[in-house]
Amino acid sequence: MRLTIVWVISIIFTLIIIVYQKTTGPTYPLKVTYEETKIKLPRSSTTDKDCKIVISESVKFDNAYLLWKYYPGTYNYDTLQFTLKDSIWEAILPTQPSAGKLEYHIILTQNSETVFDTKDQPAIIRFKDSVPALVLIPHIILMFSASLLSIVALFMIILKKGNYRLIARLTLIALTAGGLIFGPIVQKFAFGQYWTGFPLGYDLTDNKTLIAFILWSIAVALNIKKSRKWLIVLATISTLVINSIPHSTRGSELNRETGKIETSK
Repeated sequence: MRLTIVWVISIIFTLIIIVYQKTTGPTYPLKVTYEETKIKLPRSSTTDKDCKIVISESVKFDNAYLLWKYYPGTYNYDTLQFTLKDSIWEAILPTQPSAGKLEYHIILTQNSETVFDTKDQPAIIRFKDSVPALVLIPHIILMFSASLLSIVALFMIILKKGNYRLIARLTLIALTAGGLIFGPIVQKFAFGQYWTGFPLGYDLTDNKTLIAFILWSIAVALNIKKSRKWLIVLATISTLVINSIPHSTRGSELNRETGKIETSK
């Protein structure tokens, strides 16, 4: 019964962490509301399809404009006018190269007067190349498994139930495969580079994966011959802290002057 409780609690914790990471990251859509009209501004798109900005038709405005510019840098805004089709206002952001970013905001008008403007809360969108499902899905499953198993190991120690050493080893295996094998392959497809963390760059996603791998390697190695539960507890807590950093923070960014992909500051 205790083992069932361990797994249930661990799954809940893991799902909370995943939702937090997803919703606080820089690629999660920015959501704004004008009157009763909810507008979703995407902050991530792929290079092989149009990035559409859509707004539901409303009597509260009769025209809409999309203002965009290259990011980062001191560029001037270009303006696109939304078109109304089947009760949906629609505008398309210009597709950018992999790791290219745009800053944009929308303006809604009524009788030529501005009634809503998101310029004080602009969206920054990053483009990436598509990643094959055969690569992306194993990466996601393995990283989810690593997070789940690390929490399971922690609760096994707290509740004094289950083989926490075995779970710790499985955590390390999942983390290694998901973060250090499939992770770089995913990044290669998306941004053309296998690794942009230490010592090659400052990508926080890569660096936090590396730190977690080191901590779990130490915890597993030093628990082979002698039980050192505190190392597994430390590795789990450290991993939870690391995972509290939103995904894709300080990720790949196109330098438009050099044409090279760098780590965003």
